Amino acid sequence: YSEVCATCHSLNLLHYRDLEGIGLTADQITAVAAAVTVPLGVDDQGNPKTGPGTPSSQFRAPFANEPAARAAMNGALPPDQSLIVNAREDGANYLYAILTGFRDAPAAFKMMGGMNYNEYFPGHQIAMPQPLHDQQVTFADGAPNRIEDEAHDVVTFLYWAANPDAI
Repeated sequence: YSEVCATCHSLNLLHYRDLEGIGLTADQITAVAAAVTVPLGVDDQGNPKTGPGTPSSQFRAPFANEPAARAAMNGALPPDQSLIVNAREDGANYLYAILTGFRDAPAAFKMMGGMNYNEYFPGHQIAMPQPLHDQQVTFADGAPNRIEDEAHDVVTFLYWAANPDAI
């Protein structure tokens, strides 16, 4: 889900160990954390060090800074999707619609440069590129992996990230 969570700035407030709250085992959490590179301080010469994450590592920020985030998203600062779940009326359904609403623009629709058509986004033009694609994720239980299934899981995760005691 890193493509979608690239827009989740506050996820760096979570630690990998927090994934226990969604049912991951200690071994699964260790494996998930180890699959990412995180900052590990500096070496003796003051150079930044990085290495595999551990359960105590925080989720890393998706962009180095605001200008990098804007550069990646056609000038728009990506909102924190985990906050939208609570900030917008019917936020979980809104996010689900956005994640599943990417289409080719109708022939008569005038698109601005660098924008993407989304049938559910206000104005139908969104800077965020389509983050999910069919069969992008392989579910351990063999469940379908259509965009709709992936979006359901991403929204459920974002809801949990915003409301960890609710699930």
